[in-house]
Formats: sequence, C-alpha cells, structure tokens
Amino acid sequence: MPLADAQHIFRGRSGTKIPLLEERHAFLQQTGRVLRDRFKGDILRLLEEASYHAPTIARVVIDHFPSFRDASSWQGNPVRFYKRAQIAAYDMSLLPGSRIHGTEELTIFADYKLPQILRHCGVLEYKASLARRVDTQKKIPKDSREELEIRAATIWACELLAKELHQPAVLIDNALWVLAVQHQARYQNMKPYHRTRTIFY
Repeated sequence: MPLADAQHIFRGRSGTKIPLLEERHAFLQQTGRVLRDRFKGDILRLLEEASYHAPTIARVVIDHFPSFRDASSWQGNPVRFYKRAQIAAYDMSLLPGSRIHGTEELTIFADYKLPQILRHCGVLEYKASLARRVDTQKKIPKDSREELEIRAATIWACELLAKELHQPAVLIDNALWVLAVQHQARYQNMKPYHRTRTIFY
C-alpha cells in the first residue's frame, strides 16, 4: 500500500491527516509482510494456531507482529498493556460465524477515551498538577509515569466495575467507550482526554 493510499483511507472527517501517519503506514506494511511470510497470507492460519482462543490470539499477535508490542517499563519493571493485540482478538470474535472464544479473559483496552469518561463520572480523580496538564491539553509523554498510571488505573477501575456488575471487562470497555462518545457529542461538557503521542492507542 503506498503512503498516499494510507493517508486517504485514514483521513479525518474534514480531510485532516491522521497523526503519526508514516509510522502507521510502516506498521501496516510490516504486518502484511509477517502475515505473508509467517502465516502464508492467511489470517485463519493464525487463528488455528491459537485454537481460536482470544487471549492466545493476542499472544500470537504480540509474538509475531512487533507493532502490537505495547509494553513499557517503570523503574526497571515491565509494564504491558497490549491494547491493540487484545482488541484485534476481540474484534475478530465479532465477525459473523466467528469461532473465537475466551473474550471474557481479556482486559479492557487502555486508551484515552475510557479514562476521560471514568474521570467525568468520578471514578478516576487526577492530582491537581496532572489535572491541569490534561485540562490544558499539554502533552503527557508516552512511557511517562503519568501516562502509565492513567492507563493502569483505567484497567484496574474497569476490572472492579466488571466484578461489581458480573460482566466481562470487554463489555464494560464497549459500554464506556460508547457512553464517552455519545456524552461528548450531546453535551460537550466533559473535560479533555489526556494527549499522548503514540501509535498504541
């Protein structure tokens, strides 16, 4: 896929260029090469290798597709979110006739909209210095303590919600995402989401 085609496909509603287009384009090409070379160009081979089990699909994706390795480190300890690998498995489970199972074992998909709606509902509370940075749309660097804590707190809060509501975390994720989008479209009174320049969410 030429870069110009990727720019057209992923253009914004007003024709604006998607952030980090070149990196995303490189990842698309990398993914195509891995799919061709490792799985003979057939995604079903990947699913069969993972026995159609959602967490195993995510693991196979992480192992073979470098652009899905959403991992950081903090004070020498690994911090793994794997948002895109998990959402890839989940999204494929929604296809008609899908045999994928085990989606209830996935975590929520830590991005930017979920902490926004959780903060709006009073589930998450930022310390004053972080709140000012988020509210004034200052960049929160990728892999910074603030970014890692926002994502980790989002996952934990949603796990607690899932436990309280006796629902899989992925359904909590979907409900919160839709609520965030609908609420912002209708009322436009939510505080901004945190701005982090990354291809991982």
